[in-house]
Amino acid sequence: MAHRDVPGGVRIRTDDGNEWRYDAIQAAADYYDWNRSDAVAYACEDMTGAVEFVRAVLGARISQSLSGATSPTSPHGSFAASTSTSSTM
Repeated sequence: MAHRDVPGGVRIRTDDGNEWRYDAIQAAADYYDWNRSDAVAYACEDMTGAVEFVRAVLGARISQSLSGATSPTSPHGSFAASTSTSSTM
């Protein structure tokens, strides 16, 4: 959107079954310690970045799977295997 096309205000409906939106916006404002308008913008930017990151990670994992590359062993599995001992009572 070109700068000249930016509206002077944006309304988010919080009535008629959308009351949860106000709570979500207020939670974002509390989290970011900003006013509600800025919190909405920051939350949108952060979410976009988070989704891009997850898509990149999943894309890399899918590419690995499709190419036949093996996944590294889970650190929990390795740790459990290396520390398991039989106990006698």
